[in-house]
Amino acid sequence: MIMTTSRHGGGGSSSATSREKVRRFHYPATKTKNILVRRRRRRRHDNKDDILELPPVACSRWCVPNPVPHEGFVLEGLTAGVEYVDVRVRCRNRIGWSGFSKPISKIMTKEPSEPSPPLWFDVERVTWSQIDFVWHEPFYNGGVSIMEYEIEYIEIVPRDIQAVGKATSFLKVSEVNLFQKIKSPATRLSLCNLRGGTTFKDFRFRAVNSAGLKSEAVSCRHVQTDDPP
Repeated sequence: MIMTTSRHGGGGSSSATSREKVRRFHYPATKTKNILVRRRRRRRHDNKDDILELPPVACSRWCVPNPVPHEGFVLEGLTAGVEYVDVRVRCRNRIGWSGFSKPISKIMTKEPSEPSPPLWFDVERVTWSQIDFVWHEPFYNGGVSIMEYEIEYIEIVPRDIQAVGKATSFLKVSEVNLFQKIKSPATRLSLCNLRGGTTFKDFRFRAVNSAGLKSEAVSCRHVQTDDPP
């Protein structure tokens, strides 16, 4: 917005000289967190500019120049494979609300897809008989809720169980594939009753949504339990 004020002749009531002309321009606002700093550029009669900084305006969120979505809006958090009907929109100004637009009779969301992998899957604590894992839910659930998680791993077991906890460089070992399911919304898992001094490797962890679709597997480092006391 540009406002031009002429104080020549009968156009104004100021006591300034008849030839003085003042033009004011709105200067772009500066966006900072929780603060909107406003500036105004004033053109003097000698064609030089003065930048006037107005008092800052505090707000509860980031300030944007045009917060109203005039040309569209993304409606998030919907469920995949679901039909939505009678979708309407209206607007509001300082006077009040408008009427609703002509409704969109039917919108069908796409079918569910695979969720994204769980976030930050890692080992939290290791003892001689237990391994604790932690993670965060996937960033994207595939359009439906996450129902469970799956973990696969390999346990290296000495064939001579009596030799557990001893040096295994000369012992014969076997690899056992193990699998476990964890119900959502859990974000923590403890593998208990493990053998001390045993190595666990090739962890593969994935999320499964309610459509039965699985995410890509994430992994973590190999783990060896502490020697038994």
